[in-house]
Amino acid sequence: MISPDERLERTQWDSFWVPADVTIVEEETFKVLCCPRADTNYNMILRLRAHGREAEAVSHISALHAGVRSLVPVNPQNHTAQLELELERHGYFPAVHHDAYLIRTADYVPRPHPGIEALLVEEMDELIAFQDVNDRAFGKRTTRTRQEYEQFLRDGRGDRIRRALAWDGHTPIAAGGITAHPAHGIGFLWGGGTVPESRHQRAYSAVMEARVRWAASVGLEWVGLYAKTDTSAPVVRRQGFTRRGFMTFWLRPA
Repeated sequence: MISPDERLERTQWDSFWVPADVTIVEEETFKVLCCPRADTNYNMILRLRAHGREAEAVSHISALHAGVRSLVPVNPQNHTAQLELELERHGYFPAVHHDAYLIRTADYVPRPHPGIEALLVEEMDELIAFQDVNDRAFGKRTTRTRQEYEQFLRDGRGDRIRRALAWDGHTPIAAGGITAHPAHGIGFLWGGGTVPESRHQRAYSAVMEARVRWAASVGLEWVGLYAKTDTSAPVVRRQGFTRRGFMTFWLRPA
């Protein structure tokens, strides 16, 4: 039986969610996404197990991502000193540091969030609001096609991906998603954030409660996430999660 830490890592190996213009290359040592679009979400490694074959694996990954920004996740399960040396040799550097956090759904205790209500996204206007809130929370600008929104909405009504949106009255102020991995009994939490002008109102707590409640309702034993070490990690700890390791994205610019 795999450990909770490995369950969390394996949430990253799934590729059911990728758009049609993304190519999936899977070999014994890695599974990688490749896309001509300048989007690192679609040009990254999902699975990497190259112990003893680091040079071969990194060289192949680097060639697959020629001309685009490339991301390689390094964690306690795949880390070796040789892997770091090979990544550096191919122009990668450690760019974003995360901590791995987990909690059993049965052990999660919701934090109060008076006046804030978080609901699961069901309609197109809610999905568009979710993306807007997520972009504002993380200071980014995402361009999605109508087809992608429609696909996201179909996914959200299924049993794998759900999105929660926190409301202050009629105003959406926080958002976060969860992807179910029933084969491993875990839900992966992603994209949790609050718009800058509405922080410190516990909207994040409302979004977290909605996602964990849904995870428990579909029988998932664990929920977990990778939280940025210098920003999100303290917030996640206050939600009762336990740090279980690290995950660092190594980046190679285009």
